[in-house]
Amino acid sequence: IERDVDYQGNDVGAARHNITSPAACCDACVATPDCQFFSWLNTPGFRNYCSLKSSNEHRVMAPGHVSGSTSSAPPPAPPSLVGADGHLQRYGTRAQHVLDHADHVEEVCT
Repeated sequence: IERDVDYQGNDVGAARHNITSPAACCDACVATPDCQFFSWLNTPGFRNYCSLKSSNEHRVMAPGHVSGSTSSAPPPAPPSLVGADGHLQRYGTRAQHVLDHADHVEEVCT
């Protein structure tokens, strides 16, 4: 599990709404063919938002995101400070919200 990291692109189907925790997002990924990774977001404007992914190739720092794998894949490289659009990602402070249920997600996903 990676906090404050988003896996951009490589979406498997449409994003899911009203997914209340990273563990529930992981469960949705496990139940979806071709899904191996996920990114969950719960910030203003994107409440309980789950993106299912086929790859974690485009990793970027993103406050408020929780991303992970449904398998014991090798650990990914550190997130890039350059977004998929080629622009430098700038984050002066960490997100100011608490991620509900994020503490036990390590038991479900990696």
